[in-house]
Amino acid sequence: MRIKDETLMAYVDGELDEIERARIDKAARTDAALARRIQAQRRLREKLAGAFGGALEEAPPDRLVEAIQSQQRPPADVVDLGQARARRAAAARKPRALPAWAGWASAAAAVVLVAGVAIRFAPQAGLAGGGPLVGGPAGSLTAQGPLAGALEQQLASAAPASGQAVRIGVSFRSTDGRYCRTFQVQEGDGFAGLACREPSGWHIRMAVANPASAQGPAFRQAATDIPAPVTSAVDNLIQGAPLDAGEEAAARARGWRH
Repeated sequence: MRIKDETLMAYVDGELDEIERARIDKAARTDAALARRIQAQRRLREKLAGAFGGALEEAPPDRLVEAIQSQQRPPADVVDLGQARARRAAAARKPRALPAWAGWASAAAAVVLVAGVAIRFAPQAGLAGGGPLVGGPAGSLTAQGPLAGALEQQLASAAPASGQAVRIGVSFRSTDGRYCRTFQVQEGDGFAGLACREPSGWHIRMAVANPASAQGPAFRQAATDIPAPVTSAVDNLIQGAPLDAGEEAAARARGWRH
């Protein structure tokens, strides 16, 4: 039975209706290849959840509210100052409503950063006391400094060291045979993303804003709110299942060469 990857992802995420889910359940009992695909998707989701784990039990931070609202404001018009003051005074007497927060994490993550587009969340500034995290010409951004070091040496299967500014999430082989890894920068204006090993270094395939780092350890992104662009990029690139601890260590020993 042939099931599209998108349908299988929805099945693993519990997003299918009962009829469609029952159909796949029945097929998986007799189709070994389908059962392996389901297991691989579940392993991937578990690893991604661990990589971006945490809890979100507090109100969204003002900084994130303002960042999202600022992108929704129309350009300012030239107006009469007296009229503007009157409108502001009237508005101040009314309760202010914020946008619904059911999808606030998705809104923040929607600003996708890809190779060839300037990274808006200041990774070029580097970490405290460190150098730039990303560099290179437009269209060919590569990891540098602490980010490059983490991608090259840090094992996702190992517990992160205390105070570690860069955390590796999941490692896998792409459909073209390259090794790729997800990462999360947890200091400054942090960001999360995906990089793949090229002969010249770790090429940044994509990255998104990481609102968790903006508020420090007290504000962490929920495991169920993994940045959607990161998850989607992994799903589109991965070949088979994520690397296990032994496979990851062996890949590092080979210098991530395929």
